[in-house]
Amino acid sequence: LNTVEQIYGAGQGYLGEEEEDLMQNRSYILIDVPQAMTTFQGTEVFGAGESGGVGMGVAKAIADAPATAHKASAIIDLLSGQFKAVYGGSYQEGVTRRTVVNVPTGSTFRAEAIFGGAYGLYNEYPCDVYESNVNWNSSDALVGGYRTGIYGGNNNCRRTFYSHVNINAPVYYDKANEYYATVYGAGFGKDTWAQYTEVNLNNTARVYEVYGGGQLGRVMNKKSVDAWA
Repeated sequence: LNTVEQIYGAGQGYLGEEEEDLMQNRSYILIDVPQAMTTFQGTEVFGAGESGGVGMGVAKAIADAPATAHKASAIIDLLSGQFKAVYGGSYQEGVTRRTVVNVPTGSTFRAEAIFGGAYGLYNEYPCDVYESNVNWNSSDALVGGYRTGIYGGNNNCRRTFYSHVNINAPVYYDKANEYYATVYGAGFGKDTWAQYTEVNLNNTARVYEVYGGGQLGRVMNKKSVDAWA
Protein backbone atom coordinates (compact mmCIF):
# COMPACT_ATOMS: atom_id res chain seq x y z
CA LEU A 1 0.00 0.00 0.00
CA ASN A 2 1.39 3.39 -0.99
CA THR A 3 1.53 5.98 1.78
CA VAL A 4 2.33 9.69 2.06
CA GLU A 5 4.25 10.49 5.23
CA GLN A 6 4.74 14.23 4.75
CA ILE A 7 3.30 17.03 2.61
CA TYR A 8 5.31 20.25 2.13
CA GLY A 9 4.37 23.67 0.86
CA ALA A 10 7.98 24.50 0.01
CA GLY A 11 11.06 22.70 -1.33
CA GLN A 12 13.19 19.93 0.12
CA GLY A 13 16.29 22.04 0.73
CA TYR A 14 19.53 20.75 2.18
CA LEU A 15 20.42 20.65 5.86
CA GLY A 16 22.95 23.34 6.74
CA GLU A 17 22.32 25.70 3.81
CA GLU A 18 20.42 28.61 5.34
CA GLU A 19 20.25 30.60 2.08
CA GLU A 20 17.43 28.29 1.03
CA ASP A 21 15.10 30.41 3.20
CA LEU A 22 15.34 33.05 0.46
CA MET A 23 14.25 30.81 -2.40
CA GLN A 24 10.47 30.84 -1.89
CA ASN A 25 8.36 33.84 -0.95
CA ARG A 26 5.03 32.17 -0.23
CA SER A 27 3.21 28.84 -0.15
CA TYR A 28 -0.37 27.62 -0.03
CA ILE A 29 -1.80 24.20 0.88
CA LEU A 30 -5.47 23.25 0.72
CA ILE A 31 -6.49 20.04 2.51
CA ASP A 32 -9.89 18.85 1.28
CA VAL A 33 -9.95 15.05 1.51
CA PRO A 34 -13.11 12.89 1.78
CA GLN A 35 -13.74 12.64 5.50
CA ALA A 36 -14.14 8.87 5.55
CA MET A 37 -10.78 8.29 3.85
CA THR A 38 -8.16 6.95 6.30
CA THR A 39 -5.19 6.99 3.90
CA PHE A 40 -3.64 10.09 5.47
CA GLN A 41 -4.09 9.35 9.16
CA GLY A 42 -0.31 9.05 9.54
CA THR A 43 0.52 12.05 7.32
CA GLU A 44 2.02 15.32 8.54
CA VAL A 45 1.48 18.63 6.70
CA PHE A 46 4.09 21.43 6.64
CA GLY A 47 3.48 24.91 5.29
CA ALA A 48 7.20 25.36 4.57
CA GLY A 49 9.84 22.86 3.39
CA GLU A 50 11.79 19.94 4.79
CA SER A 51 14.96 22.05 5.19
CA GLY A 52 13.88 25.44 3.92
CA GLY A 53 11.70 28.30 5.07
CA VAL A 54 9.34 30.69 3.31
CA GLY A 55 9.11 34.45 2.96
CA MET A 56 12.48 35.60 4.29
CA GLY A 57 13.41 37.19 0.97
CA VAL A 58 10.41 39.53 0.96
CA ALA A 59 10.96 43.18 1.87
CA LYS A 60 10.12 43.94 5.49
CA ALA A 61 7.57 46.63 4.59
CA ILE A 62 5.63 44.15 2.44
CA ALA A 63 5.82 41.35 5.00
CA ASP A 64 4.71 43.63 7.85
CA ALA A 65 1.75 45.31 6.15
CA PRO A 66 -1.61 43.52 6.73
CA ALA A 67 -2.67 44.07 3.10
CA THR A 68 0.43 42.38 1.67
CA ALA A 69 1.54 40.00 4.45
CA HIS A 70 0.27 37.01 2.44
CA LYS A 71 3.14 37.62 0.02
CA ALA A 72 5.55 36.42 2.71
CA SER A 73 3.42 33.66 4.23
CA ALA A 74 2.96 29.91 4.38
CA ILE A 75 -0.82 29.45 4.44
CA ILE A 76 -2.74 26.22 5.07
CA ASP A 77 -6.53 25.79 4.82
CA LEU A 78 -7.90 22.66 6.51
CA LEU A 79 -11.35 21.80 5.16
CA SER A 80 -11.70 18.04 5.67
CA GLY A 81 -9.76 14.83 6.13
CA GLN A 82 -8.01 12.78 8.80
CA PHE A 83 -4.31 13.60 9.33
CA LYS A 84 -1.66 13.12 12.00
CA ALA A 85 -0.44 16.69 12.52
CA VAL A 86 -0.16 20.10 10.85
CA TYR A 87 2.74 22.55 11.08
CA GLY A 88 2.81 26.10 9.76
CA GLY A 89 6.60 26.02 9.34
CA SER A 90 9.30 23.57 8.25
CA TYR A 91 10.43 20.13 9.42
CA GLN A 92 14.14 20.03 10.24
CA GLU A 93 15.52 23.44 9.21
CA GLY A 94 14.31 26.73 7.78
CA VAL A 95 13.05 30.11 8.96
CA THR A 96 9.55 31.14 7.88
CA ARG A 97 8.46 34.77 8.05
CA ARG A 98 4.75 34.16 8.70
CA THR A 99 2.47 31.13 8.97
CA VAL A 100 -1.32 30.96 8.85
CA VAL A 101 -3.20 27.73 9.66
CA ASN A 102 -6.94 28.07 9.09
CA VAL A 103 -9.72 25.75 10.21
CA PRO A 104 -12.68 27.51 8.55
CA THR A 105 -16.35 27.45 9.51
CA GLY A 106 -17.89 24.07 8.61
CA SER A 107 -14.56 22.25 8.48
CA THR A 108 -14.62 18.58 9.50
CA PHE A 109 -10.84 18.21 9.59
CA ARG A 110 -9.29 15.91 12.22
CA ALA A 111 -5.73 15.75 13.53
CA GLU A 112 -3.77 14.75 16.61
CA ALA A 113 -2.27 18.26 16.84
CA ILE A 114 -2.00 21.60 15.05
CA PHE A 115 1.12 23.77 15.38
CA GLY A 116 1.43 27.33 14.18
CA GLY A 117 5.19 26.90 14.38
CA ALA A 118 7.59 24.35 12.91
CA TYR A 119 8.63 20.84 13.96
CA GLY A 120 12.31 21.51 14.76
CA LEU A 121 14.27 18.28 14.49
CA TYR A 122 17.55 19.64 15.91
CA ASN A 123 18.45 22.53 18.19
CA GLU A 124 21.66 23.06 16.22
CA TYR A 125 19.85 24.15 13.05
CA PRO A 126 17.42 27.09 12.86
CA CYS A 127 13.90 25.77 12.35
CA ASP A 128 11.99 28.86 13.35
CA VAL A 129 8.87 30.89 12.63
CA TYR A 130 8.89 34.65 13.06
CA GLU A 131 5.09 35.03 13.28
CA SER A 132 2.56 32.20 13.59
CA ASN A 133 -1.22 32.37 13.33
CA VAL A 134 -3.75 29.62 14.03
CA ASN A 135 -7.41 30.43 13.35
CA TRP A 136 -9.98 27.90 14.61
CA ASN A 137 -13.51 28.58 13.37
CA SER A 138 -15.29 25.21 13.27
CA SER A 139 -17.26 23.30 15.89
CA ASP A 140 -17.25 20.25 13.59
CA ALA A 141 -13.48 19.77 13.39
CA LEU A 142 -11.58 17.63 15.93
CA VAL A 143 -8.05 17.93 17.31
CA GLY A 144 -5.90 16.42 20.03
CA GLY A 145 -7.06 15.19 23.43
CA TYR A 146 -7.95 16.84 26.71
CA ARG A 147 -4.29 17.76 27.38
CA THR A 148 -3.23 18.18 23.75
CA GLY A 149 -4.59 20.06 20.76
CA ILE A 150 -3.51 23.42 19.35
CA TYR A 151 -0.07 24.99 19.78
CA GLY A 152 1.07 28.42 18.66
CA GLY A 153 4.71 27.32 18.75
CA ASN A 154 6.96 24.45 17.67
CA ASN A 155 6.73 20.74 18.41
CA ASN A 156 10.20 19.37 19.22
CA CYS A 157 12.90 22.06 19.18
CA ARG A 158 13.60 25.69 18.33
CA ARG A 159 11.46 28.79 18.43
CA THR A 160 8.46 30.74 17.28
CA PHE A 161 9.05 34.42 17.98
CA TYR A 162 5.46 35.72 17.95
CA SER A 163 2.50 33.35 18.12
CA HIS A 164 -1.20 34.17 17.76
CA VAL A 165 -3.96 31.61 18.35
CA ASN A 166 -7.53 32.72 17.64
CA ILE A 167 -10.31 30.43 18.86
CA ASN A 168 -13.75 31.33 17.51
CA ALA A 169 -15.60 28.03 18.08
CA PRO A 170 -15.52 25.05 20.46
CA VAL A 171 -12.34 22.96 20.15
CA TYR A 172 -13.45 19.34 20.47
CA TYR A 173 -11.47 16.16 20.40
CA ASP A 174 -14.67 14.14 20.93
CA LYS A 175 -17.76 16.12 20.01
CA ALA A 176 -20.26 13.32 20.69
CA ASN A 177 -19.29 13.33 24.37
CA GLU A 178 -18.48 17.06 24.50
CA TYR A 179 -14.82 16.51 25.35
CA TYR A 180 -12.70 19.59 24.67
CA ALA A 181 -9.05 19.88 23.67
CA THR A 182 -6.40 22.12 25.25
CA VAL A 183 -4.87 25.21 23.63
CA TYR A 184 -1.31 26.45 24.15
CA GLY A 185 0.22 29.72 23.03
CA ALA A 186 3.73 28.25 22.89
CA GLY A 187 5.19 24.87 21.89
CA PHE A 188 5.04 21.24 22.96
CA GLY A 189 8.61 20.06 23.61
CA LYS A 190 10.92 21.18 26.43
CA ASP A 191 13.45 22.47 23.87
CA THR A 192 10.94 24.82 22.21
CA TRP A 193 10.46 28.44 23.14
CA ALA A 194 8.55 31.55 22.14
CA GLN A 195 9.21 35.22 22.87
CA TYR A 196 5.59 36.43 22.72
CA THR A 197 2.34 34.46 22.73
CA GLU A 198 -1.27 35.52 22.38
CA VAL A 199 -4.35 33.31 22.73
CA ASN A 200 -7.75 34.86 22.04
CA LEU A 201 -10.90 33.01 23.08
CA ASN A 202 -13.70 34.72 21.16
CA ASN A 203 -17.43 34.33 20.55
CA THR A 204 -18.49 30.74 21.31
CA ALA A 205 -15.00 29.42 22.10
CA ARG A 206 -14.86 26.41 24.43
CA VAL A 207 -11.68 24.55 25.41
CA TYR A 208 -10.64 22.15 28.17
CA GLU A 209 -7.76 24.36 29.32
CA VAL A 210 -5.85 27.28 27.84
CA TYR A 211 -2.24 28.29 28.49
CA GLY A 212 -0.26 31.27 27.28
CA GLY A 213 2.86 29.11 27.57
CA GLY A 214 3.56 25.66 26.18
CA GLN A 215 2.87 22.11 27.28
CA LEU A 216 6.57 21.71 28.03
CA GLY A 217 7.76 24.64 25.92
CA ARG A 218 9.04 27.90 27.36
CA VAL A 219 8.28 31.58 26.86
CA MET A 220 11.46 33.65 27.18
CA ASN A 221 12.85 37.00 26.11
CA LYS A 222 16.23 37.21 24.40
CA LYS A 223 18.15 37.77 27.63
CA SER A 224 16.60 34.65 29.15
CA VAL A 225 17.27 32.63 25.99
CA ASP A 226 20.95 33.63 26.06
CA ALA A 227 21.24 32.61 29.71
CA TRP A 228 19.38 29.33 29.16
CA ALA A 229 21.44 28.39 26.09
